[in-house]
Amino acid sequence: MDKLKPCPFCGSNMAFVQNSVVDKQTEGVHFDIPVAVVTCGYCCATVGFFKIKGDISIEEAEAKAIEYWNMRAGDEEDYDEL
Repeated sequence: MDKLKPCPFCGSNMAFVQNSVVDKQTEGVHFDIPVAVVTCGYCCATVGFFKIKGDISIEEAEAKAIEYWNMRAGDEEDYDEL
């Protein structure tokens, strides 16, 4: 798993990855597709990823959420790849 950069909003290093598994009840919301989010444990900023169509694993969803979290201003040349 890629290393998480500090929070782009508060600068904290308290970010962590959360995910749902298929058919799991999570905090009152039912997810029937793989969902992964990166959340700052200090300011609660959150970036998430899920794919509606096609097969994707939890690991792939987590990798995409981390990729989005780690993207910063100045990385615009990478946006076309997302």
